Amino acid sequence: MRIINFGKKCLVRLERRFCRFFPRLCPYTVYLKRIIRFCISGSTAFLANLILLWFFYGLLKVDLIISTTIAVVLSFIVSFCLQKFWTFKENTRRKIPKQVLLYVGVALLNLAINNPSMLYLVNVLGVWYLLAQTIVNFLVGFINYLIYHFIIFKKQI
Repeated sequence: MRIINFGKKCLVRLERRFCRFFPRLCPYTVYLKRIIRFCISGSTAFLANLILLWFFYGLLKVDLIISTTIAVVLSFIVSFCLQKFWTFKENTRRKIPKQVLLYVGVALLNLAINNPSMLYLVNVLGVWYLLAQTIVNFLVGFINYLIYHFIIFKKQI
């Protein structure tokens, strides 16, 4: 709990300094904070995926496909919960089934964008595969943010 309070205090200080140096941009700090939370949530889900994969495959010696599937499913749940409840602060529970279906659809869209983009960047343009994946991740992350913000976790007025 102390770590969370420390993090909140740091963000408040950072926001105050930002507003002091850039007063015209101060009204947009709400969006900036949401983008930062989006990046932290995505990174946390990615880290959960790696840790779970290591735990099941590396430590418990469960089959690779089973380990990968478990890691993907559990990190998907982590990602959905963080994005819904923390990043976009969309706390209604009755919309969860519809949102999960849309979230799965976005995940499939990510796959449809990721694979051809990787093939193009690596095989046609000769980009190093890790740099190519980084570029694609930023592109997909940008698209995801827009879809989550305007469609999946859209606030009803």
